[in-house]
Amino acid sequence: MYEIMIVDDEMLVRSALKGMLDWESEGFTFIADASNGEEALSVLDEFPTVDIILLDIYMPVMDGIRFLQKIQDRKRLPAIIVLSANNNFLAVREAFKLGITDYLLKSEIDEQTLLAELQKVSRTITKVQDSTAHGNLQDQRMLKILIEDTLYGRNTQLSIQLLEDTDHPLPLPCVIILFWFTDEVETQQLQMILQQAQQYLQEQARGYVQLLQNGQLIFFIAADPDEHYLAEIDAFSRDLQDQLRISMNIYASFAVSALCAGLPDIPQQFTLTHRVVHSESRIIRRAKQFIQKAYARSDLSLEDVSEHVEVSRTYLSAHFKKECGITFWEYVTLKRIEAAKQLIDETNLKMYEIADKVGYQNVEHFSRVFKKVTSTSPRSYSSRIRP
Repeated sequence: MYEIMIVDDEMLVRSALKGMLDWESEGFTFIADASNGEEALSVLDEFPTVDIILLDIYMPVMDGIRFLQKIQDRKRLPAIIVLSANNNFLAVREAFKLGITDYLLKSEIDEQTLLAELQKVSRTITKVQDSTAHGNLQDQRMLKILIEDTLYGRNTQLSIQLLEDTDHPLPLPCVIILFWFTDEVETQQLQMILQQAQQYLQEQARGYVQLLQNGQLIFFIAADPDEHYLAEIDAFSRDLQDQLRISMNIYASFAVSALCAGLPDIPQQFTLTHRVVHSESRIIRRAKQFIQKAYARSDLSLEDVSEHVEVSRTYLSAHFKKECGITFWEYVTLKRIEAAKQLIDETNLKMYEIADKVGYQNVEHFSRVFKKVTSTSPRSYSSRIRP
């Protein structure tokens, strides 16, 4: 149960926030409230375990900025969400420097918005928060928040203004490349993918990469409108796609935006690029689901799958390669060999039985394919599992 304090000089605002939802059923409890920063300091002394503070900026006696300054030397700092008006640019910028976790526009707060924000912030909380975790880490967190707000059109005017005022890493003009993963990827794998993408980006091009909350990677790559940059962007994307597949067995798809001349262009170009994820990958996801169920059929064909997803063979073949970085048959082969390795690991079946169960009627052909994919024969692989 996360403990929340509201600090706002308007009683109606405090009551409205507390009465929006059945917060305890969502894992939150409003433990206290205050009408100004001075009262909030006293409340914080009484309830030092407060996890999240909803903090107004402009209040009498002690405003939100002064309150933030006062709590800087505390050993444990709660996560702080600033409640702001759209024209409070300077105050929000100063609040970020003082370590706030996020901000919300008062005019846009409703039940769903507030709940989503509290859930997002609670995921970043450890029950012991150290006040020394500011500095560079805080700057990175601020940039991530502002970039995502700009991308998704949240608080657009204020987020762009705040981002422009920072020493942001986005090259301009730039092209957006959105990478997504056609199979489910675990959180730990996502962090490894991000590290590899950052390293690859550092070696290959000037730009910035960020992992979005939905598990997608977004690149901002510098692009000179007077040069032919599209071929280079496509080559960069396909090279990274290959790197992820070869080094991590991760299959990624990507889409490329039109040129973004400045920060105001980014939300629209991101929206247009993001639509590709839903329009193209829906077909590929359905195809992969069908393959997962049917890979053991020795007579499985491209035509079977294309009929299932209701597109032509040519269309499916071309888009499979474009999205997955490998051909349809390469993907089927990898699925079959993955299944074969699992059977070798977990059963005592003969090799000809395993071959038959993963779609190969001829055990010699199965052995050749297995060795081509894994660089070892099925029997050698089996001997490593069972010496």
